[in-house]
Formats: sequence, structure tokens, C-alpha cells
Amino acid sequence: MRWKTTLVLILAVLGLGAYISRIELRRPTAEQRVELTKRILDLSPDAVTRLAIDVPQAKVALVRAGERWMLVPQHVRADGALIEGVLAQLAPLEAERVLTPDAAHPLSPGAYGLDPAIGRLTLTADGISTTLLFGDTTPIGNNRYVQLAGRPELFIVSGASFDALNQPASAFRNPRLLELSGWQLDTLSASSDRGTVSLTRGDRTWMLTQPLADRADPAELSALLQRLAKLRIQRFVTDAPQERPAAWGFDRPTAEFRLRQRETASDLVLTFGAPLPDDAALLYATRSDEPSVYAVSAPELTALLMDPNGLRAKTCFDFVPGQIREAEVAWQGKTWGAARNETGWKERETGAVLDATAVERWLGAAAELRLGGFLEEQPSDLARYGLQPPVGSLTVWVNGQDAPQRLLLGSPIDSSKNRYGRIEGRSAVVRLPEEADALLAVHPQQLAAPAVSATAPKSAGGPATPAAARSGE
Repeated sequence: MRWKTTLVLILAVLGLGAYISRIELRRPTAEQRVELTKRILDLSPDAVTRLAIDVPQAKVALVRAGERWMLVPQHVRADGALIEGVLAQLAPLEAERVLTPDAAHPLSPGAYGLDPAIGRLTLTADGISTTLLFGDTTPIGNNRYVQLAGRPELFIVSGASFDALNQPASAFRNPRLLELSGWQLDTLSASSDRGTVSLTRGDRTWMLTQPLADRADPAELSALLQRLAKLRIQRFVTDAPQERPAAWGFDRPTAEFRLRQRETASDLVLTFGAPLPDDAALLYATRSDEPSVYAVSAPELTALLMDPNGLRAKTCFDFVPGQIREAEVAWQGKTWGAARNETGWKERETGAVLDATAVERWLGAAAELRLGGFLEEQPSDLARYGLQPPVGSLTVWVNGQDAPQRLLLGSPIDSSKNRYGRIEGRSAVVRLPEEADALLAVHPQQLAAPAVSATAPKSAGGPATPAAARSGE
């Protein structure tokens, strides 16, 4: 039975070897051990919930409140981007060199500006606080001596982390008056001596609701929201006003913005008051959810007060060609239509195959057609514009929409090549460019699929082309 004993010994040796190999694989290499000795901090930025900063230029404390950073005890908004940048430099923080004391070479922290320390940073993560002490700069290079509180070693690190912290307290404030996520916004209104402009998010697009009802231009609205989100605080006036004096102008504001985001139940109101006595280019400003009074640029505010006509959609249609299932043209007493099927496009009346590329190009031109201006908002007599009945029309049926989109063409405007027009669902009579005539003048024969000769040779060994297959039909 000795072979069994031998087998057991072999298996035991193999198992022991595998165990030792696994331990060796987990054990850091010599290079990795050196790197680990240089690692000072390795905290996950997302785990940090509090920072206490004590540097020559400022002494501030910050706490994470949900997705925001707040300065305490003032409880005002902090610059989240600045804080996340600081944390990124510390994840991990590694030394250029490590100075380790021993009996023969003791280290005196005071000789390196660490007793007392020039600056201190205390981070709290997972309930545990760690303090980093900053000392003098090194004689050569933009480096600095640092030490972990309670540890004997000294480290030499890049001075960038200290420089990011050593700023005035105001540098840690959020520099934006508004942190805006446009996709979360449901309503927006702006009031000034020019009047009130209000917009509401609809099912598919934004709609102007005041002073007129119309579809909003996505690009113009996006630009407006970007300017609003970039409005910077130029001066922090006070965080604890005892009252809001009329001198700030909030009783008769220069402008007021009212916003409601999807996840909130109440409106956020931005109020802009009078010019500052020492700088007329700045206006007092405040938020309804904060006591602080700020100053912002008057020209930047003026750029936000747009004419409602500037926010109106200038495109005559709202679709992309791939969404269309059917289109119809009525022009010069004739009507024809194109319908999409499983294989492409066909003429609705005759069933003739149409060139899909040509149809998509034609629909693309329709989607890009822009009106030239608004002529009358609430017309009482459409016949005077040649719109009742219309001279022509282009109608498209969009997937997912019950009602079609329709553009009506009327009479020529004076002796120009422009026409009166009206977009169904929008009240105004508009000016249409001559490209509108060209869209309706297209005949189905111009969109027909190219004919393929019945005697045309097929590709050797290959299937017939789609055009040839359709010709055979």
C-alpha cells in the first residue's frame, strides 16, 4: 500500500506549494513595498464627509450635505469643484521622499516648519479623522515638508496640495449664484421692466406661456440656461443681514427669476436689486432659499432678459426624418403623398417605389426650414393672407404623435419670393422663405427610385440588388 502513502505525500506537497505560491503572489514586491512607504494618504474622495482647513490665509470647515459641500458654521454653499479637486490630489497623496528618524539621526519637526505647523488639514472619512501637517518649503524645488499627526516620519511632497488650500476664505465659497440642471427644470419665468417671460416644459418640448403661447426654440433656451448657470457672484456682501433695506433695491427689483425644478415642491426665486453705491456695474442679488446678499454683474443680468420673440422656435416643423411615417403635399391643385413601408418608401396613390435617400433628403430640408419672422399674432382674417383656403400645404405624420404637423402656405408677400404662412397649432401668421415653395414643388417622379433594366446583368453568384428586386415587382 506504499503507493497510497506516496500519493498522499505528493498531494500534500502540491497543496503546500500552491498555498505558498498564493501567499507570495499576494505579498508586495520590493518595488511595491518602496511605493507603499511613500504613500501618506489614500482616502476615497467619496468617503470624506468633513474637512477642517487651517492655513495662513484662511481657517475654514466644510461638511458634505448630500451632493453639496457647505461651509460651517455659516452654512453657506461651498465651491464643490475646488473641494473635489483638493480631494483628488490626496487620493492618494504620495511622497517624493521619506525622511525616517533613527537614534543616530533624530528629526526635529521644528527645523522643518512643523512645530508648530504652518498649516493643518483634518479630513474625516468613515468616522475617522486624519490630520496632515504642512511645514516649510524645501530649499530646492516647489516641494514642501509634511507630516501625519502622530507619526514620526517626515515626507517631502509637491507644494500643489498646500497651494490649493492656502487661499482666502472667500475662495472656498461657491462662485455661482445658481447651480442649474436644465434637464431637471420644469418652469422658468423672468420679470423686469420689459415685462414677464414664462416658459413651461411640455411633453416633448418647452413652451412659452407668457406673454404669448408658442413653442420655444431649444437652442435659444439652452443658451439662456447656460448664461443663467454661469452668472457669477462678484462680491459676497453679507451672510447675516439683520434686515433687507430698501437701499438694496429688493423692494423694487431690477429683475426677478422664478424657477422650479422637478424634484422640488417650491419655487426658487432670484431677486436682483439696485446698483452698488461704489460700483454701478454691480447689482445686489439674493436667493429665496438663502439669507446671503451677493453682488453680480449688471451686464450679465441684462443679457438674460431676452425678447420673447427671440425664444420662439424658428423651425416650421419639429421632427427628424427617421421619425416620419407619411408625408403629403398639396400644391397647385394637386395632392400626392409618400408612405414608409417595411422596405423603404412608396408613393401613396400609385404604390410606385421611391428612392429612400431622396425622400430622406427632402424631409431633412423640411425639418430645417426656418420661418423669416412673425407678422401677426392673432389674425382675424386668414383669407387676406391667402391662408383660408391655403395656396398649398405640407403635412407630415410623426411616429408616436396622434396629430400631424402641417405647414400652410399663403399668398406671396408683396412682390417678393417670400410667402405668408402658418404653422398648424401655432397662432401667428409668419413669413416663409422661397425654400418653402421649392419643398412643395417637388413631384413624386423626382423622388422615384432609379429604373433598372430588365436585361442588366446580375452580380456573379450574388443576389439581385434591392433596386432590381423592386423592378421585378
